[in-house]
Amino acid sequence: MPNNKNNNETKVEKILESYITRSKIKAFLGDFKNFRKSNAKGFLIRIFGHKNGLLLYQKYGILKYNQITERLKKQRLRVKQSAKIQELQAKYPSLNIIKAFTYARLNDKFEITYKDIQQFENIIKILQNQK
Repeated sequence: MPNNKNNNETKVEKILESYITRSKIKAFLGDFKNFRKSNAKGFLIRIFGHKNGLLLYQKYGILKYNQITERLKKQRLRVKQSAKIQELQAKYPSLNIIKAFTYARLNDKFEITYKDIQQFENIIKILQNQK
């Protein structure tokens, strides 16, 4: 029986991680103004009921929210500070390269590696030639 409990905890954490990450990315895109801990709390209460939702929020919600927020913040900062991304932005001033690459990075589509940045630039070149 304890094994089942650990599986349920992991499941709750995965659900929370998915919800918080998606919501933070939507907030980054401007789809809604801001996403806070209270949104995660409300999400858990809607799914698990008031009493269980509050317990899960206190046990997992606050920690997961802080972990994910910190991780996404660091990812955005690394993209902004990347010299290669800044070069791409200077090379294509009419495009918002930093925001586009940040979006791709937050969705785990690209890493900040030479190979991935080259692939991203190739996509830009293809789009530029479509005009």
